[in-house]
Amino acid sequence: GTAAVWATGWFAAGTVYGAIMIVLTAPNLSDISAAIQMSLVIDVWFAVVGAWAGGVFAVLMAIAERRTRFSELSLTRVALLGALAAMTYPLTAWIASLGTSTPQPVGLVGALAIFLGLGAISAGLMLWLARRGQDPTTASLSAGADPRLQSELHQRATERVTT
Repeated sequence: GTAAVWATGWFAAGTVYGAIMIVLTAPNLSDISAAIQMSLVIDVWFAVVGAWAGGVFAVLMAIAERRTRFSELSLTRVALLGALAAMTYPLTAWIASLGTSTPQPVGLVGALAIFLGLGAISAGLMLWLARRGQDPTTASLSAGADPRLQSELHQRATERVTT
């Protein structure tokens, strides 16, 4: 699930990035079909990296935060895990290229800058979505609500299930 959500969001980010690249390189392109083709390649590449990063993020969250409720998660920590997950693909690709071609550290730095931001934003949005979809009874329980209120909320939730 997380990989698919990230791939979708990163595809959209790739579309914006591709549009910017088309505007910047338009004078050098011979026709519009080349520009569209370049944009599609960028879109798909962003989606693939987003899926990879989303999968890594899900694994990191499962390991690092397995005993933590959504209401207890720190946005900063989740964003850092997202940024770390987003770095894995460019770093892996760069390390893999060390033995086969001339490494491109400038390209690596640019990719890391873009993907670090996307990873942190994607992770923060995932936390926001998770908190939004959280069951109100467990949200209040984890927030330390008054025990009488907790009992009332639990009773209401049980009544909804049984009716």
